[in-house]
Amino acid sequence: MKVGIEVFRCKLRLRFPRALFAGSQKYLSLNLADTAENRLLAEMKAKRIELDIIAGYFDATLAKYKPHYESTKKEKTYTLLDLWCEYVQFKSNQVEQSTVIRDYSLIEKRIKALPTSDIKDAILIRNHLLSNYSAETTKRTLKQLNACCNWATASKVL
Repeated sequence: MKVGIEVFRCKLRLRFPRALFAGSQKYLSLNLADTAENRLLAEMKAKRIELDIIAGYFDATLAKYKPHYESTKKEKTYTLLDLWCEYVQFKSNQVEQSTVIRDYSLIEKRIKALPTSDIKDAILIRNHLLSNYSAETTKRTLKQLNACCNWATASKVL
């Protein structure tokens, strides 16, 4: 049986075969952004689960497969893509759906193409955008990213 990997709200999750749960569809959120590195981690976890299914050790409660978090409280660090996805989710109720699909998805593609996802590397991000896009496109992108970071600060996400 194959465990699928999919993206839901900019995060990776595993989709289990319906046969394991009497026809019901079950998912397990990995709480990881959709990046190449995180996709590899998701594939490894999916393969491990598939092996458990074959060997008869599958945990139907899914507790064995849930991401483990450290008990000590750490401040969450957000990548620019994480912030953008949360910002788009927040804005999606306030703007037309066409804006989300047309404009916001272009910004997301540009974020994924950046050489860094650390919001502290603003100069590197700006220089990358300027060297790869027109001045007008760079200006619009930076304006949106600025709005995203301002929202994150005001919302106490950052």
